[in-house]
Amino acid sequence: MAVRPLLIFTDPGIDDFIALSMLLRDPAFEVCGIVGLSGNVGLEVTVNNALLCAELNGRADVPVLAGSAKPLCRPARTAANIHGKSGLGKHVEEYSTLTACAENAEEFTARMVKKYAGALELVSLGPLTDVALALQRYPELVPLVHDVLIMGGGVTLSESESALIDVAEALNVPIIQTYMAKGGVPLAHRLN
Repeated sequence: MAVRPLLIFTDPGIDDFIALSMLLRDPAFEVCGIVGLSGNVGLEVTVNNALLCAELNGRADVPVLAGSAKPLCRPARTAANIHGKSGLGKHVEEYSTLTACAENAEEFTARMVKKYAGALELVSLGPLTDVALALQRYPELVPLVHDVLIMGGGVTLSESESALIDVAEALNVPIIQTYMAKGGVPLAHRLN
């Protein structure tokens, strides 16, 4: 089986940190980059957590970039009440020794989509802001994206509550659905 190239967009709180760790260690995937964005906690914290995850999993080779500091359609909100101010729990505060790449997340996304044309999977573990921004800026890339995978929902929620959260995350950037539909890119949804 061929190795699947992934570009991950994430707001690493506890759940994303675990998902990232699994993806970084699985030889079935080539993690081409990680874009940290505001969501569960603020941008500076999510980028640190993405760097820390790469570092702790022995993957300092994976580029980590800073994405969006706020959503496109509403003011920024966090879930620090759930994930703690560090995003990794109320009693954890660790800092990575790695440094984020200075490249713009939209440009990096465009470069990776071109490099892995037809094969790259965009994996959104959080808000879709940076996926939308990249595809809005570079609409010609849409047909080159293999698919977009979305992790959403909640373990302790009913199906209808979980679906509401997923819809809220997707509506955070409605432009993404327009581009996906126009370009014919499969939009896959996975409940966590």
